[in-house]
Amino acid sequence: DSHISVAKLFEAHPDCAQIDIGKTREVGQFPWDQKLVPQSDECDVSNADRLNDPDVDDPRPRRGVELQCTFEEQIQIPAGSSRWFEVPVGTTLFHFTKFPFPASSFTAKVNADGDVTQGWGRSPDVADVRG
Repeated sequence: DSHISVAKLFEAHPDCAQIDIGKTREVGQFPWDQKLVPQSDECDVSNADRLNDPDVDDPRPRRGVELQCTFEEQIQIPAGSSRWFEVPVGTTLFHFTKFPFPASSFTAKVNADGDVTQGWGRSPDVADVRG
């Protein structure tokens, strides 16, 4: 299976600071609960727009998360269709959502003859999010 380390994307960035989970504080839905100020992990994004704007003349390198890829595929053997590393620039490779899906939304469906009628991760619920 191909995979990406979500923890490396969201939890190991050098501009992010994590706090102990016991010190986190949520924001309450109602102001009378007096839970108005959150306490949570933070990432410094104060310069992100300026540093990632191609029109800004800034000699500093662009910011982002550095990832190292390992090919699980045999890249020297041609495939019948484009693989993830062969698609055109700008192609969406994956989606994230903050809304959880039940496992049944990802499970493949197979009919009585053993034919796959719905591929893994291809339920209507997932398709709605993917657009």
